[in-house]
Amino acid sequence: MACNESLKKAVEEGRFRSDLYYRLATYPVLIPSLKERREDINLLVEYYIHFFEKQYHKTFNGFSDRVYAFFNSYDWPGNIRE
Repeated sequence: MACNESLKKAVEEGRFRSDLYYRLATYPVLIPSLKERREDINLLVEYYIHFFEKQYHKTFNGFSDRVYAFFNSYDWPGNIRE
């Protein structure tokens, strides 16, 4: 099950436990889309740079200011999955 699926629909289809759904639904977590929290973009870029540096034992010198400007001006319609 992907995080972008409707849990309520998954419960109706028997693919997700109803008791767990109702416990989780008691505390909804609303996270604004990435285009609504642009201040997180550079933090996410840095996180993934360090993540992949460790995973592949490589050093990356970062992106140019132009690339960061592109990231910050992009609409991110698929949110971070994109």
